[in-house]
Amino acid sequence: MRTGATSQAIALMLAASVSLAALLVAPYGVDAQTISGKVVDARTGDPVIGALVEVGLTPYYSVAWEDGSFVLELPEAEGPGTGGPKTLVVSAPGYAKRYEPVDPATSSQVVVRLFPDPIELDGIEATVVTYPTRLRRRLNASMRPWYALEGPLLELAREDNVWDLVANRTGLRYIGHGEYGCPAASVHGRDLRVDLFIDDRPVLLNDFLTYAPQDFTRVEIVSFGSEMRAYTQEYLDWMTENEYVAPAFATEFKLCPRMKPPPGTMKRGRPVG
Repeated sequence: MRTGATSQAIALMLAASVSLAALLVAPYGVDAQTISGKVVDARTGDPVIGALVEVGLTPYYSVAWEDGSFVLELPEAEGPGTGGPKTLVVSAPGYAKRYEPVDPATSSQVVVRLFPDPIELDGIEATVVTYPTRLRRRLNASMRPWYALEGPLLELAREDNVWDLVANRTGLRYIGHGEYGCPAASVHGRDLRVDLFIDDRPVLLNDFLTYAPQDFTRVEIVSFGSEMRAYTQEYLDWMTENEYVAPAFATEFKLCPRMKPPPGTMKRGRPVG
């Protein structure tokens, strides 16, 4: 009798876990090796703009757009971890990281609900406030979508430079040079101009391409690729040790002036073009 009761309890627990997974992930499409969906706030249902969606055990990732949508295109078979069920690792500033199991063969579109975590808003270290922590605070205060590449995403990258690393995984496409030699790019049909920085110093594309991803410890992608900020370990250590914060002119100065909006453009009810 006890064995039968135990089996029944296990069956009920499994059924409950399946029901919970169904509540948190809403599949509504099938397309092998393509995973798409939305990232939303679990409490309000609002889209989580700029959320980083990574595929566990692979170098592939995507970023949530203004409506929270993301698209991941995976090869049919390219090394370990690219076939069969996947685990999505979804993170965003101000939210607890979420691990979401997905099988591309049966549920290619999902809705991932992130729960707010106020502690993540600041990222305070227990003893020393490191420079990466101050960088996170600066980006959070800017109210712009961003994510950072660190660890294996840089160390194991097969691309020759950070530009190609970002392009191959987020759809960023180089479309030429604009005024002052500034690179112009397109992301899923949206044109933008890219500002490049190495250790808080603005650089042009030719200089940026001379560095491999492994040369950096941290790379920040801001506003869907309109800014790429790369940092070496030596620079991060020096800034942490000296408790130094780069001044505003050093972090905001760009080699490329902003392009003027087309005539007739309105901002806050006023013409700016």
